[in-house]
Amino acid sequence: MLSCHSRSAAEAEQLGLVDEIAPDLALARRAALRTFARASSLSVFACRRWVERDLAAELAAGVDETLAALSSPKVLAALRAFTVDGETPWV
Repeated sequence: MLSCHSRSAAEAEQLGLVDEIAPDLALARRAALRTFARASSLSVFACRRWVERDLAAELAAGVDETLAALSSPKVLAALRAFTVDGETPWV
């Protein structure tokens, strides 16, 4: 469920939404750039090809899963309740 709830840095880290809390953003940025600069261009190219190939398959699977869910009367009723009455029956 999407919400507008703001989270503290510590809460975001605890939930796994961020990798680290950087007290000094400039130092953290430089460290990240050094790490990225070490990657060889062939490795980056291979990773991009791998991600793109799997991304297409994952998107297709996501479309199939969404279409299957939308054919369920229970799911459609829950969506109608949400859009018409503002209910959140899945909570």
